[in-house]
Amino acid sequence: MNSVHFSLISVAVLFASCHEKCDYITEESISGFCVRTIRTYPDCNDVTTYSAKIFYDEVLLREEEMKNGKPNGDWIYHSWDNASRQVGRYKNGRRTQSIRYHYDGKTVWYNSVFINDSVVKEFQYYPNGKIASQGNSINGYSTGQWIIYDSLHLTKSIGNFVPISVSETTKAINPVTLEETYQITKSNGEKDGTWTICDIHGNILKTEEYAKGEKIDPAMK
Repeated sequence: MNSVHFSLISVAVLFASCHEKCDYITEESISGFCVRTIRTYPDCNDVTTYSAKIFYDEVLLREEEMKNGKPNGDWIYHSWDNASRQVGRYKNGRRTQSIRYHYDGKTVWYNSVFINDSVVKEFQYYPNGKIASQGNSINGYSTGQWIIYDSLHLTKSIGNFVPISVSETTKAINPVTLEETYQITKSNGEKDGTWTICDIHGNILKTEEYAKGEKIDPAMK
């Protein structure tokens, strides 16, 4: 695994009087990038509550909010070209929502609402803003009833997913630090049981049968 070298370039603290806002600025060299972090403290005497902006070579890539030492509010991740972004929302250290945007940076592509640490209500959208699918996932697997729409919203499919235990370990390169990382990619669950395809008004057009992701040929039943 490639090592990441850190070297402190400069530190600047802009002090204010007690109980007033102050800024704390650091600059570091990380794998050839000049990384500048600006932390703004509403109260200079409270180092656990602040907002931060992190720049790589003057490009804003991340914004953070901390309260009482825990993530709170919006954490925003920008792409290098600032064309897309991802927003994670936190409350008292717990993630409550994750939003990803299409490359126009405005239209929502993916919106997940965290019911608890393992159950997530997911919504995916087409570039035109219309919903593409919705349903629940548990520990990363699509589970239970899902509704999937075609891009023109003329039809929708309704049926169930069952979780599966297949996973694959893949190697990735961090685009910022160039560090090698390893991650487990989980499958998205499998279609199971009866799936109903209907028009947008709910009129049934046809049904399909699945068993653990495999479509069942009616002639074989």
